[in-house]
Amino acid sequence: MKIILLAFKYNDIFYAQATPEFEKSSEKILIKFVTENFIDNPFPGEDLFTKIINIKVKSHNKYHLIGIINDINKLFRKNKFIGEYILLLSNIELIITRFIAKKNIIKSIVLLEDGLMNYYYPIRPSTGLKRIIEILLRINFKTIKKNISGTFLNNPDLASYYFGKKLRFSHTNFQCNDFLVKKIVNKKLFIGGGYFENFNIITKVKIIKYLIEFENIDYFIPHHFDTFDWSSLIEIIDLRNEKITLEMIFDKISFIKIYGFGTSVQLNAIFRELPSEIVFIECTANNVQNVAFDYIKEKSKKIINIDNLIANAN
Repeated sequence: MKIILLAFKYNDIFYAQATPEFEKSSEKILIKFVTENFIDNPFPGEDLFTKIINIKVKSHNKYHLIGIINDINKLFRKNKFIGEYILLLSNIELIITRFIAKKNIIKSIVLLEDGLMNYYYPIRPSTGLKRIIEILLRINFKTIKKNISGTFLNNPDLASYYFGKKLRFSHTNFQCNDFLVKKIVNKKLFIGGGYFENFNIITKVKIIKYLIEFENIDYFIPHHFDTFDWSSLIEIIDLRNEKITLEMIFDKISFIKIYGFGTSVQLNAIFRELPSEIVFIECTANNVQNVAFDYIKEKSKKIINIDNLIANAN
């Protein structure tokens, strides 16, 4: 058995290692989609792969798609993929992942949990420009979908977005800095990402200051693509430097308090029964109705509404 893993984030490798396909494979190829800032930074667990291929992307740049497709074609011409492979990936909604999934060498496809999208994202057909591009690239998602054997999930019972069979992970332990674990145990962490990234920087700063003043937040864990220097406001725990995510070290944490706008970290802390308190931060703008947010709010120890704070920030 041979596998190809498409990785956009650290958790893709973390979750891949918790599958029998990864454990039983004799050849493991990692295709990393990374921004220019992280092109030379290794992902955790890279040493377990037979071969590593980097594809440079520009985050949030739709017009870079042609260049990425061209790079994918070049790598498949340059690298000799002999035989058939099982493709592992987390997000099959992207044109670039579907473009790879339709390759003749792909025998079958296994999906890995992507995060919140697995618990609220509606399964819907491609429309508009996306559909036109797929036609031009000869992508037939109905054919690809038939090739998906299953989706590995942290909570199969709650998941609404999946293809094939619902499968449950068997999580593995990761080596990490023990000092980091000791540092965050029994502390209050604010997790970036999720709806927090939709605010402008002025509003973000107000939110951080509010959490420091009224909630005594200890640390801020910024989103992977956050480039703002927060160190003048609050102490940062930059997990990018540690090459891990919080989910990777859940098994080592005895207790933690997690603040956020309904993030994947909060959801997975609940699913995996991490000894923790979840604090859900809400505002009218992110008060959308979906199973994931409702579930996090239901399980939260505390809910903070920041509508007045945001109104004063604008």
